[in-house]
Amino acid sequence: TVSYSNNVNVGDSPVTVIITDNTGGNYDVSGTATFTIVKADPTYPAPTAKDLTYNMNVQELINPGSSDHGTIEYSTDGTNFTTVTTGFVGTEAKDYLIYYRLIGDSNHNDVGNDPNPPLTLTVKIKPKPVTTPGLEILLSPDTYYYDGTAKTPSVTVRDEGTVISSTEYTVDYGNNINAGTVTVTLKDNPDGNYTVSGTQTFT
Repeated sequence: TVSYSNNVNVGDSPVTVIITDNTGGNYDVSGTATFTIVKADPTYPAPTAKDLTYNMNVQELINPGSSDHGTIEYSTDGTNFTTVTTGFVGTEAKDYLIYYRLIGDSNHNDVGNDPNPPLTLTVKIKPKPVTTPGLEILLSPDTYYYDGTAKTPSVTVRDEGTVISSTEYTVDYGNNINAGTVTVTLKDNPDGNYTVSGTQTFT
């Protein structure tokens, strides 16, 4: 007969196996042996990036992970970790780097902990596309008299009534000297909070 003791957890090792003779057999056998229970690698749903677009507000960046085999910790610098997932936020349209690791329980290994580097998750807040009917391109003034000089009316761009910073776009005034209708073209500047382009005319 084989019996086991303390054969569930890592901390129970070495596990003792005891062999006890069954009477009436061909052999008289008994003895003991040991084996070791080692930590297993944990399984867990990793944190994921939220699908975000710039909206002028502070936004939470991640959907937290979870594990029954330990605790997931998060960091913005790869050094100072916390189990609290709120506060990992962003406002500007850009990439945000989140570090995370899993500290295993007594029966499971750590993941992304010393001496191994932490795991990383890149979260992107995408720029907001500005399109009609929300897009307004206003020129002031919108009428000039010919005098042989280039005309450059001031440009105001609005998205659903909100004025967009002029750093978000470049203005091309085209052929703006001679009498006639002039087309002003907006070209999007990369790495901004908005994706904006369009045209407006003045005379």
